[in-house]
Amino acid sequence: MPLPNETTFCTIRVSNGVDTILTPYFVLEEGANIHREYCLTELDNSEFCLTLEVRRDVHILAMERALRAPVIEPKRLAPPPPPPPRAETPVSSLASRSGFRAFFSSPRKAKHQRTQSSVAALPTQKPVVPPKAAAPSKPRAETLADYLGGDGNKVLAKTNIAIEPIAHLCEAKVLEIRYPMFAMHKKVPGPEGPKRKQVAKITMQILRLPALPGLAISELPGSIDETIKGIRYHLWHENVYHEGILTQVGGDCRVPRRRLLRLVGGHLLGISEVTKKEVARIDLSQATEVIDSNERTRGDYDPFGAQPRSFEIRFKNGDTISFSADKENDKLVWMDALRDLVGKVPPNPLWARVYAQYQQEHKQEKEDQEKQRDRRKSSGPRKSSAARQSRAPSGA
Repeated sequence: MPLPNETTFCTIRVSNGVDTILTPYFVLEEGANIHREYCLTELDNSEFCLTLEVRRDVHILAMERALRAPVIEPKRLAPPPPPPPRAETPVSSLASRSGFRAFFSSPRKAKHQRTQSSVAALPTQKPVVPPKAAAPSKPRAETLADYLGGDGNKVLAKTNIAIEPIAHLCEAKVLEIRYPMFAMHKKVPGPEGPKRKQVAKITMQILRLPALPGLAISELPGSIDETIKGIRYHLWHENVYHEGILTQVGGDCRVPRRRLLRLVGGHLLGISEVTKKEVARIDLSQATEVIDSNERTRGDYDPFGAQPRSFEIRFKNGDTISFSADKENDKLVWMDALRDLVGKVPPNPLWARVYAQYQQEHKQEKEDQEKQRDRRKSSGPRKSSAARQSRAPSGA
């Protein structure tokens, strides 16, 4: 595609059939960058269109006028008329001359002398020069107007992007992909007939989130970075960082209670040793500090009130929960793990939790479908063999 010498501005129109977005104008050149991010709602057709539109500036209008102007071919000269026929001098026979006329006439010349004298008597003619052929007209140089199609059109190229083939590649992750863009009014010959000419390529990053029921649009992430951070934060909240037995006082334990505690993300979970299920949850995002209860340098140290090998977690609302370990080393490990989290717990977005639940349910559905498929395959031969056995007696 020929690029004009003048600065030409373009825009990209993004549309899914309902919502339409226009990017700011950018200069049409090789390797042009747009650096814009937009959110579109995925419809049932799972397809959206990208259109490259040119701004109709003065030089673009001039190109279109030149395209509509008629082509004037040079006039060809008419061929010259044929030369007039050469006049021949009649030669009378001597036999027709009589008496005195023959006597007084000049003596008879030789044949070659008569021919030369007759040629000399004819008027001289200039050689005929054939006219010069007209120079062939030069083909008109192709311009950007040839790709616009005229009639005030500003669409330079277009491409359609189907989401369904790439949905599994960009779900909750970034897919960088390149698509060709084809001219709408410029075609080139092909083996199967004329086809649209590819004039550009566009590289984009696509991230897709499935429909999450129960969430408003305002509760969904507004950008790719926000989505990636939210998923990463949720994965952080799902990790188990430490686990062990501690004696707890405070929170849901009014009296000392020995229980299995598990540090999962930004929560300290109380686990039943019988059912292995969660029975209590402490939100560490509200914690302010972890204190060694047996540290003598503290101003409020009470040697008679503090349990051996114990520490405390203090919260923003002034509450305190105390824990004690069976071994000094266990206490130190727990304190180090908790101090690494206090004041550093990232948020766990609601949409990320809903998406994680959606993934789990979707995965369970796939597993159930595979199990049913395996059952059908395994039950098929038994049914056929039973059918053969039931038909055998009737055949006998």
